[in-house]
Order: sequence, then C-alpha cells, then structure tokens
Amino acid sequence: MSGIALARNLTDAGYRVLVLEGRDRVGGRLNSTTTVAPGSHVDLGAMWIHDGIAGRNPLYDLVVSLGLKVSPRQDYGSIATFSYTGQRTNRSSFGRMFSSWYSQLQPALARLKGATPADNRSFGDVYGEWLAANTQFTAADRGQANMMMNTNYQSLLNGNVTQLSVARLGDAKSIPAVDVMLKDGFPALVDALVAKGGLDIRKNTVVTSVQQDGDGVIVATADGTNYTAPYVVMTQTLGTLKAGDIVFDPELPPEKLQAIEEMGFGVLDKALFVFDKPFWDTSVDFLLREMPDWSGRWSIFLNYHKLFGWPILAAIHVADTARELEKLTDEQVIGEGMAVLRQLYPGAPQPVQTAFTRWAAEPLSRGAYSYFAVGNPKNITRTLAQPHGRVLFAGEATSDKPATVLGAYLSGLREAERLRTLLGKPTGTSA
Repeated sequence: MSGIALARNLTDAGYRVLVLEGRDRVGGRLNSTTTVAPGSHVDLGAMWIHDGIAGRNPLYDLVVSLGLKVSPRQDYGSIATFSYTGQRTNRSSFGRMFSSWYSQLQPALARLKGATPADNRSFGDVYGEWLAANTQFTAADRGQANMMMNTNYQSLLNGNVTQLSVARLGDAKSIPAVDVMLKDGFPALVDALVAKGGLDIRKNTVVTSVQQDGDGVIVATADGTNYTAPYVVMTQTLGTLKAGDIVFDPELPPEKLQAIEEMGFGVLDKALFVFDKPFWDTSVDFLLREMPDWSGRWSIFLNYHKLFGWPILAAIHVADTARELEKLTDEQVIGEGMAVLRQLYPGAPQPVQTAFTRWAAEPLSRGAYSYFAVGNPKNITRTLAQPHGRVLFAGEATSDKPATVLGAYLSGLREAERLRTLLGKPTGTSA
C-alpha cells in the first residue's frame, strides 16, 4: 500500500516514478481470493480499516471517495462463546473473571504504559502474574481469561504475549471501536488507485541489491536487470529486512540495523472454511473458544455471514501458533479445524472449499506486520523511517501507526512529500 500511495501521489504531481513489484500482482499483503465462494472477496492478508469514521481516518475517506463499498461495523461484543471441549457457555458466568480483569489487570497495564525500555516488561509477564494472584479462579475462569487475552491482545497485535511490550501498548493498535471491511477486498482499493492510469509498474521484478553511486542509486534485480534513479524508496516488509534479502551498499547504519533486529514482526494466518449454508449462529460476529493455555489455537472464528451473507468461517492464528500450523499440510490444518468445529457444532458438514494462508513462508513478506516488542524505544519506528543517503523507507513499520494499512498509506505519502522537497519541481526525473 505504501508504494502505490507514493507512486500515485508523485505521478499525479508530474513526477516520473518506476515501481518494481516482486509479485505477479500489486498490493503486497493486500490480497484476497474470489475462488472460495461465489461473489465473495475474502481478504487473505490485511482485512480491517480501523477507526472507519469519515473525517477521522484518511484511508477510510479515500475508500469512500473512490466509491468502494464497506461492511457494517464489526461488533466485537457480538460473540458466541464455547468451553474448550465445545459446550456453549454464557457470558454471565464470566463475572468473577471480568471483575478482576477490569479492576486489577487493566489498571496494572495502564500503570506500565510509557515506561522506559529499562523498565519494560512483556504483556505475558503482567498477565501471568495476574493469573497467579487470582488463586480463586477455576479452570473455567482461566480458560475465559486466556480467550479474552488472545482475542483482545495477542491476535490483534500478531505477537506472542511473552514478546509484546506493555510500555508500548498505548502506541500500537488499541482494541478498536469502529472497524469495517471492504466488500470487494483491499485489492479493490489498490486496483482503483492503479486504474487512474499513468503508473509504470514492472511486475515479477525481485530486487536483490541497492547500491548508492555518486548522484544516484543502482537497483539490481534477480533477472539481471539494473535500474538507475536519483532516489529509491524501499517498501519491503520488516520481515524481509530482518532476513537480509536485499543487500545495501553502503551497509545500513548500526542504529537502523539494530531497530530492524529489535522491532517485532509477527505472523497472522487465516484458515477459511466455506459451506453450502451456515450451521452456526449467524447473528454473532465471532465464535470464541476458551483455552487452557495461551496458544489461541482454534480459539477465534470470524463469521463472514453476518457481514456479507457469505457462508464462510475464518479461523485466525498468530505468532508461534501460526508458524506451527504452517509446518502442517493444508489437509492437516483443515482437518484439525473441522474437528474443533464439530466439537462446537456436532454434525457440522464437510466444507465445500477451504484455504489456508502461509504468510511466514511467503518469501516477499516473511510474516504479517510489525509490533512493539519488549525493550523497543518509543522512537523505533522513526529510526526505521530514517533515510539512508538516497535510499528512503516506507511501510507500516516505519509509521507512527504501525501494524495498520493506514500506517502504510500515510508512510507512502510521507516519503512522497520528502521526495518533492528533495527533487524540487517535476522535470520528468524518475524516483
């Protein structure tokens, strides 16, 4: 999203921009599938526009201006809950756990927000201490707490709770009040920006190295082609930066390398189950399963039928659990998920279509999006955004709104503005 936002902005202003895209499509993690169910556009990567209110979110305003349709607001309180073994539970039984969650855990987290890195602790540290202190909790209470923790923190931030920074929770995505989805998926937004014309996009062009040479930059690609420009903007994921997939000459400075190493980068995968017709409670947004541990394995199912009328459930997994599932075959993943669904709904039929994303294994992503890890200083995203000579950086991890499509979009506009200043008035020079 950051690259297309930048290219669209500069092209419309009269600058010449060349986009090198490693995939056979544009959009990166903004990808959807139309093959799992007729008429559906299920996002395989990013799926929500957070804070989808006109005038408060420029990405939402852009979507509206382009005439793209959005879903009703996601209702995070609209849930059907089940015990770990599949019995339907009533939220009225959550009273003891809820009382302690809001009177003890939430204040403890609030006190640690904004702490210095030296005082930083993981969410898991604080959460584990809270569980240990509540000796009156039953196994059911703990299962309910683990379900809430996974839904409200671990899955939202796509990192293990043992790695999520408590001090930086206030700087990351908070539990959103207004989330919406694009009915035709996020690629519809990318396609709309491309369709305005004038963009020079070279697909299936994988960048391997970036060399600064005098007054310009030489970008080498896997097919042996070299491209030259006065500036280059890197929009690769933090995951590929961590892996060192692109060689920089001169090497990136120590402070940027340290930020790349230390900033968290997680995984979020979806298992999609498509049926002829729904057999579950279609009046709720989510089916949630209580957990005896912190893994979140088959704990969250998103109900697409309520949003769009599609007979689809999407199971969401993050962090180490997602990586563990990626080691299995698709058949094993789907079989495991169906076994759980049949615990919740005995007699559930076989799905007519299924899909499983594997973002950790995807070589041009190597994961999903960033998160603030234990010890990350408040300015770490600014360090990631800092230019390296004629090499500029954009993407959600470089934004003050990391882990969001909005952050990626704004980072593209930020670097477009930086290039306008560096290049002066457009003269047909490429960037």
